[in-house]
Amino acid sequence: MASTIPAGGGSEPGSGITATRPAEPLDGPAPAVPGIAVGSRYHRLAGGAGRRRWATAVAGILVLAGGLVLVSGSQRVARWLPGDGLPLLRGQTALALLFLAEGLFLPLVLVVARWVEKRPAGTVLSVQGRVRCRWLGWCLVLTLAWYLTLATVTVLGGSEQWVGWQAFAGPFTALAAAVVVGSAGEELVFRGLLLQAAGRFFSQPWPAILIQAVLWTAMYNPSQIWAAACLLAIGITLGWLTIHTGGPEAAIAWHAAQGVSATVLGVAFWDGGQAPTDQTSGDLTAGPAIVYLLLSALIVAALYGLARTLKPTTTYTLGRPDR
Repeated sequence: MASTIPAGGGSEPGSGITATRPAEPLDGPAPAVPGIAVGSRYHRLAGGAGRRRWATAVAGILVLAGGLVLVSGSQRVARWLPGDGLPLLRGQTALALLFLAEGLFLPLVLVVARWVEKRPAGTVLSVQGRVRCRWLGWCLVLTLAWYLTLATVTVLGGSEQWVGWQAFAGPFTALAAAVVVGSAGEELVFRGLLLQAAGRFFSQPWPAILIQAVLWTAMYNPSQIWAAACLLAIGITLGWLTIHTGGPEAAIAWHAAQGVSATVLGVAFWDGGQAPTDQTSGDLTAGPAIVYLLLSALIVAALYGLARTLKPTTTYTLGRPDR
């Protein structure tokens, strides 16, 4: 017999959210954490009050700064490499090192959550205190299908020459793995640690969403006003999606899928990876920025529709199954 628990604890007064706890959890309980009330939304999982809220804000900034140092260092290493870079990656070496450096965010974020904020590291991963594998899997299926379809349309409309499986398989495998790891690290910093750090100060989600989006946009150092507007809008959208799905899995899937699809094009149709890698989303001009934003908005809307169908847990609720 299930019992209904009001979302008390004062974390979100007047929210009216209630949570249901089965008598026999199907997948084990989410960790009970002092200061985090049952019914709390994802951005409040670092706790909403107490002496440590300034500590977590400072820790988030230090992690971001440390990560940016690593990213900058990876580009310096790439410039020191002889010739065209590493033999396997060639012209994509700098991009691979960039994503691997961003992947170092993963342990940094979890260490900060566990040892600085004194909470289970899993509370950065979702309201369930863990990666919800089924939900992440469906998000990856949807986003990969979308972006690989766009990549196929791009290829069919162009005149690039396929480099062949021998030249494609090795570089693509190495670079795609780096892209996935780096995308997860970047999302856990911005849609994870920093979103929750801001959530310590604001019970409502929008201030936290805006703060992480501004910081994410600044990280790309946009050189064009259209690029800045595009990145800010996407950062806001991904922050909103993270809170409304109970974790950053959908944002990770979006980031990884669009990176992998770009990798397919970069490796398969430019002589084993000789595509330019010095341009980023921060360099988009008006036309490409608008297209990029519209395509991203469409897949985010599709992810939200998927969430409405699969109904992943969206609040901190003890004992709900992993979905």
